Amino acid sequence: MLRFLAGLTVQMAVFTALVMVPAWALTGGLDWRRGWLAVSIAFAASAIGGLWLLKTDPGLVRERTSIPRPQTRADGLATLLIGLSVIGWFVGAAWDVHRLHLVELPRAVSLWVGLAIFLIGLGVLLWTFRVNTFAAPVVKIQGERHQRVIDKGPYALVRHPMFMGAILVLAGFGLILGSTIAALVALPLFVIGFLPRMVIEEATLRRDLAGYADYESRVRSRILPGVF
Repeated sequence: MLRFLAGLTVQMAVFTALVMVPAWALTGGLDWRRGWLAVSIAFAASAIGGLWLLKTDPGLVRERTSIPRPQTRADGLATLLIGLSVIGWFVGAAWDVHRLHLVELPRAVSLWVGLAIFLIGLGVLLWTFRVNTFAAPVVKIQGERHQRVIDKGPYALVRHPMFMGAILVLAGFGLILGSTIAALVALPLFVIGFLPRMVIEEATLRRDLAGYADYESRVRSRILPGVF
């Protein structure tokens, strides 16, 4: 429980900074209702989802709340690319909302459609975590937990459902924040941002995890069923 609370605190501090610091830099203030709404939604989802996982799969919670240590230099660079992609996306969303206004939808439409997309993405993430107790934040084989190939649930459709869920969550947040363009660019941007990590993870699992090469030959799509 202490690890979970510490992880939740750090996670929400980072998310709040990603949302509000660019807004503060652009406007000189923190009076952004959509921004605070996104923070509140993220907190509620993380707290409720985390408590559910703590009850159903404490081993996964321990793994995901450990300090991530990239296993190789390539993995570290892939992690850095993901971090830069996320930071750049949040900065771009704030810039669009407060300066550019590139593609604007009615406020109620963007809010409710964004919330629906976010909830779908959250559902994909929770489904992934429930099915795959080995869904660690870094690329490694968890021999001490007797890791095995997971090929059911969302893994029967794509090899990286966690990334698919993350993209949907971020696209939903884009609309919740009020930036339609941020939601639209989430898919291409994060496919590029996540791709090196996916390639490294696949190579590691193919080499070190029995049965993964066969699974990879059966499930061809990475994050979009039948497309990519």
